Order: sequence, then structure tokens, then C-alpha cells
Amino acid sequence: MRAAFATHNLWGCLAAVGWAAMVTACATGGSTLPRHVRGLDMPSDRLDVGDFHGCVISQKGAAVCWGAGNSQSLAGTWPHYGQATPPSGVFRRISAGSFHSCGLTATGTVVCWGAGSQDAHGAVHHNQSVPPTGRFVDISCGEYHSCAVRRDRTVLCWGDNTYGQSTAPPGKFVRVAAGAAHTCGMRPDGMVECWGLANDGQTRAPPVPFEQISAGSAHTCGLQEDGEAVCWGYAKYDSTKPPDRRFVDTSAGGLKACGLDGSGTAYCWGANEPGLVTRSDDKFESLAVGRNNACGVTTAQVPICWGRNDYGQSDAPVIEAELTALERASGDPVAVRIASGEARDGLVGEYTQIDVRDTFDAEGDKRVFNRVGADELFSFMAEGPGEATVRLHRLVDTTASDDQTYNVVMLEDDVLLQHLLVETVKTDRYIIETTSPIKPAVTEPTEYRLKIGPKIIRFDFLVRDAPEGMLFDYEFEPDKALSLDEERNLPSQALTTVVTEVALQRIVVKHGSIGLGARAGLFVPTVGGSLGPAAGIEVLTHLPWLRQTFSLGFQGTLLRHQLKVSAKNSLGLIAPESIIMAVPLVAKIGGRLRFGGAIALYGFAGFGASYVRVQRIAYVTQRASENWLWTTTGGAGVEFTLGPGVIVIEGGFMYAPPTDFGATLQGYTPSGSMFVGGYRLGL
Repeated sequence: MRAAFATHNLWGCLAAVGWAAMVTACATGGSTLPRHVRGLDMPSDRLDVGDFHGCVISQKGAAVCWGAGNSQSLAGTWPHYGQATPPSGVFRRISAGSFHSCGLTATGTVVCWGAGSQDAHGAVHHNQSVPPTGRFVDISCGEYHSCAVRRDRTVLCWGDNTYGQSTAPPGKFVRVAAGAAHTCGMRPDGMVECWGLANDGQTRAPPVPFEQISAGSAHTCGLQEDGEAVCWGYAKYDSTKPPDRRFVDTSAGGLKACGLDGSGTAYCWGANEPGLVTRSDDKFESLAVGRNNACGVTTAQVPICWGRNDYGQSDAPVIEAELTALERASGDPVAVRIASGEARDGLVGEYTQIDVRDTFDAEGDKRVFNRVGADELFSFMAEGPGEATVRLHRLVDTTASDDQTYNVVMLEDDVLLQHLLVETVKTDRYIIETTSPIKPAVTEPTEYRLKIGPKIIRFDFLVRDAPEGMLFDYEFEPDKALSLDEERNLPSQALTTVVTEVALQRIVVKHGSIGLGARAGLFVPTVGGSLGPAAGIEVLTHLPWLRQTFSLGFQGTLLRHQLKVSAKNSLGLIAPESIIMAVPLVAKIGGRLRFGGAIALYGFAGFGASYVRVQRIAYVTQRASENWLWTTTGGAGVEFTLGPGVIVIEGGFMYAPPTDFGATLQGYTPSGSMFVGGYRLGL
């Protein structure tokens, strides 16, 4: 019935930073408990209380339940419907309804038990324990219905829908909280939307963002960023009037609610069931409120309950934490293969695969990436010891600027490993190979190297502030497996995962910003004469505000050819010969049309000046003259991306006005056609 946003497990934080740094690294505003970060797991996601039972996830991932529904001899009689008899497996979140429970497994599937199972009939059975297939990121159980958030952030509900509590609105949500006959969901921006029975105002959420929500029978409570608790709905017994304190966790259940302050002290308000009062003698890491009791997990990882206990709902057992590898792998094919020795690593979940080509790669090889939508998880499992290298590209709109940042959150078995702020650096070096007409740009990649100790572990990557999504891929290099004796003798620090960022090599001239090229070919003069060689250089730079479609540049070319005529004088037949050398220096503007990123057609036009030198040889007489002429150029060509640059094949025409070069040559123009090929680095 709860939905929380969180940073990380307190013990994971302490393990990462040490006891001495606990206050600064793990606390906010003097708290000794972690504050909420929207979208991440919280210790309270691993504990929940229903009407007459409670459930908790052990440190090893096993579901442990107590209270009504844990007795086979009473199975099927009210209120015993198997809701406290969980299956084996590894869970990351758990939720307790009135007479059923559901858990979110380590691989994102939903498993339910208790009332409402397949083909069960009766007043308490509404198929609320028959979850849909697929991958999910959150789960919540109500009275006779259940709701979950899919990986694409849409909400799906099943079970009783008498009041519309199982008809979720469209759009994206990050969490969901199911009450008795109403449901509330939290949007990515923290705004809450509710649906279902609304007779007591339980669906009228305040128009403010929240970090956490939790639903009771007919009221809902939310936690704001500053720690203030706000409740709405059924107001009898003051269930919607929390104390004026700052909390790090809240939970609503029945007609009451409780909050946990930064010191770990629980404060409760609403209907005062026997014994349900503020507890100051225990310090809790998480808490949950049911119909007539409450439970909390202490900072020593001991579950403690208080309130009514007529069905054993306040008799929380001592948690037996140890699970075998195969028990941990239950229900997940990747984990089963790893635990049985068939594999050392594998992806968790299903992803759309995208080919990305590095245009700097001379062989044109492609790399397959897994596409992950905004606020979705990328997950994989590995058995250490070994080293995993994770590469990610952000997808961005081609018009977006480079001054953007996004957050990368790394989780190790649901415990925060790293939280990084990454800059966005756009590039056209990497090309997405897709037939879609809409092709987002790809940023420069970021790589992280994870040194893994001898253990089976799941890594989750969550990216924030990247609305177009991300591309992920990983490679795992296993070391040799350790024997049992070797594992036992390892120091504790050998089990700690070490994360380092990989420094990727960058070229000095940024691909796509500036280009330097050389070309050579033939010159065909319009005035006749022999074909001549043409060779030159060019410098280009793109216009970023026009999405690299247009470019400005400078081009210099050396042209040389010969003119010969036949004439007769008193000495006989002579052959006057003119050797012409022209050097056009032109500023030009060009436009290009890309096809798939590897090929582009382009056209250009330019204006400048040409230096022309004419040398005339007639018999034994030589004359020379030179001049500067204004010049225009135009042409078109095709580019083929190869390595860090492009191959260019181009045809064009140059025009300059006819000019007399004294007695050397009259009416000459260096106009003509040029056909060249070359290579340009960069643009």
C-alpha cells in the first residue's frame, strides 16, 4: 500500500563511506537516515504490513512473512488465505494487501500469493494475486486489487475494479500506492494523480510535488522534499493531520499513519489502536503501517512490530538471512545459468537493440547497444571475480545544446554504488543504424570499469534528466573462479566493487567541427589547350546553429596547363607555346545532404581572386606577364565517411573574366572545369 522514493540502503551507505563520514555522506540536515531521491529503492520498499500480516525482505533477498495466512491448517478460513506464505526467490520490493501479498523479483517480474489466486472464488477473491507477465519497477497491493509500474513507466492494475481503482490513467508514473478502493500514482515530476473511490476526498491530491506516497484505507499521505508530511482523504481520528515535524519516511495504513524522523524515531497519528503510540525506545531504518498495527526494521536489521496481535501480525520473526546461490537465482534464467556454472554473466530483462557505428573505425564495424527509455533501468548480473566495462551513450535531439548534464545512478543489488553528474557532448562521429526517419543524435560515450569481487551480483543503471533515453552495453572479463577455501580467506575489502571512469581517447580536431583537406585532379580549360593538373587544400567549418547542414570554407588550388599555336615566318614553321599557372583563392559556402551518416551529397559556391602568370615561348624568345582576376566557383560532389574523415569526389567550374596579359597573351581567361578527389579530416 506504499510507494517510496529513496537513495539507498543505510548499511550500503555506511559500507561505502565508513562510520566517520556517516553524518556528511549519508544524512541530510543532521539526519542519520538517508533522504529520498525520486525513483530509487528505499529500505521501506522491503517492508510492508497488511490487515493481519506483515512481510519483509531479508538482507539476502528472501521474502519473510508472519501473521494471518501462515498456517496450513487454517488455510482458506477467514482471514487465513496464504498471504503470509511467500514463495522462494530473490525480491527487491514487497507489498502487503488485506489478504494477499506481492513481491517484485530481482529481475523485475511480479509474484503474488494469498487471496485472489487463479480459480479462487469468494468474497475476498478478485484475481488480485494473478499478476500480468512482463517487467516492472514498482508494486503495491490494495484491499482486493494490485497495481504495478511497468518498465515503460505506465501503470497496470488487476483485481477488483468496482470503483475504478484498477483503471489507471494514461501517461508515465514512477511509483504507485494502492489503498482499499482507491489508487494514487506519482508522475516523474513528483505530482500525484489518484483514481477510484473518492467519497472521502482520498483521490484529491494536493497540486504539489512529492518524494514519497503511501495509501491507507481511505486516505493518502505524501512526503515533500523538505520532509513535511501532507495527508488527504478520510479525516476522522485526525488521520490526515501529521505532527509538525520533518520526516524521512512515512507510511499510511488503515485509518492511521506513521512517520520516521531523521534520528530513526517513529511518530504515529490517526486511529489509536491499542499500543499504537509513538515509540522512542527503538531506532528504525524503515517502517510500515497496517490496518491495526505497525512494524519497523531497526538499524540493527531487526523487525519489530507493535499494536494489535490477535493473529500474530505483531510477532515478527528473527530473519534467517542466508540463501544458497540457486535459491537466490530462483525464477530468473540468467541467474540460474550463473549459479549453475553455465555462464558468468548475462543481461537481466529485455531491451531493444540498436546498432551504432563509429565513423572513425576504418573497418566500419558496428557495436550493438541496448536502448533504455527515460527513467528506466539497465540491468545485468555477473559472477566475480572479474571486471565489467559499461559503455553508455546519451540520445539527444539534434537541436539540443552541449551545455546539458544528466545523472547516472549505479546500484549494486539495490544499494547505491555511485551517483554521478555527466556532461553532454554531442558528436556526429557515432551514427545510429536505423530505418526510422527520426534519428536522434548520439553523445560522446562514457565508460565505467567495475572491478567485481568473488560474488554473484546484479548491477542496475538508472539515468535521470535524459528524456530521449540512453544506449547501454557492457563487457565482462571474468577472472578464474576461487575455491571455497580461497573465498573464506579473502579480506572483506576484496568483496567491494570498485568503480573507475575510463578515459576515452579524443582527437585534437573534433570530428564535425572543423575540417582540413587535400585534393588533386584534372583541370579542363575552356580556351583549349592541354589538360592540366590541379591540386590544392581546403579548410571548412560548420555552422552549428544550422545543424551542420551548411559550412563555410576557404580553398586554394594550383592549376597549370599549356596553349600551343602554329605560325610561319621568314625562318620557317614555329610553334609559340604559352604555359599558364593559375592559383584561385576562394571563400565558399556549401550545403550537404546526408544519407545514413556515411554518405553525403553536397554543393558549393564561392567567390575570390585568382593569381595568373602567363609565360610565352616563341622560338628562342620568352615573355612573361601576370595579373589578378576576380573569380567565382561552383560545383557539387559526394563524400564517403572513412575513419576520422571523408573521401571527397568533386566536380566544379571556375570562371574569371577574359583579360589581356600585355604582349604575352590577349583575351585569356583561366576559366574551366575541375574534377578532383581527395581526403578531408574532420568535417
